[in-house]
Amino acid sequence: MKVTVAPDTPCDRIWLVDWEGLAPFWKKDPYHFDFEDKGLKKAYCAYWFYRNKQGMLRLTVGFIEMNHDQSFGFSNGRHRTNVMAQGMRYVPLSAPAPVYRNKQLAPFFIKKLTRDEIIEIPDYPICGTHEELQKLKY
Repeated sequence: MKVTVAPDTPCDRIWLVDWEGLAPFWKKDPYHFDFEDKGLKKAYCAYWFYRNKQGMLRLTVGFIEMNHDQSFGFSNGRHRTNVMAQGMRYVPLSAPAPVYRNKQLAPFFIKKLTRDEIIEIPDYPICGTHEELQKLKY
């Protein structure tokens, strides 16, 4: 599915990040929640998207922040990031400079994205309600 991306907050930059490399730093976060054990469905929530002026789907990407222990945590978007990570290695995320400039984390920030740049994300269904999501069978 082709989408453009938007940051959660306007001042942050959007990146394609190597989730395989970055995820271990998130798993150190004391508030980490492992969706793999909770039966995460391969589906998007409708409120993660809106249409831009050209009518294309725009995804609001997750936002991460540094913790004091060299881990990072999500302020928003951990669910959508984990959904995408089931079907792609390089996922879009937004982050402030202290995260993407961190010496340990910087190698995993692969490519800076612009708001109008088109990226490909897994072609999963978009569900408008919790009930629609629960009805999905895999």
